[in-house]
Amino acid sequence: MSAAPHPPTEPAAVLPDARPQASTRTEPAPTFFDTIWESIATPGAGPGLTYTLNASLCLLLLCLAYFSWRGLGDVHMAVLAALCVGLLVSFNAFTAAVKRKGD
Repeated sequence: MSAAPHPPTEPAAVLPDARPQASTRTEPAPTFFDTIWESIATPGAGPGLTYTLNASLCLLLLCLAYFSWRGLGDVHMAVLAALCVGLLVSFNAFTAAVKRKGD
């Protein structure tokens, strides 16, 4: 009552392909931080760096306004806010002048 053993099976023959196989891996899309890093590494102020600097300075102004409103370091916060506004205005004026000259 024993079953007959199955004959061993051999794997299918693999034929070499003359054409190279295309890679099925795709590169992931660059993230925001990749864009910023490349913008810092290349000369000039790209749109990613400009956007990031403007957002950072605006957040700094919000923090300084909050600290001034809470009464923490009144004179110091006013001076830092003035410096931040000056940096924001001068950076945007400089990038606008560079864009006008490039056009």
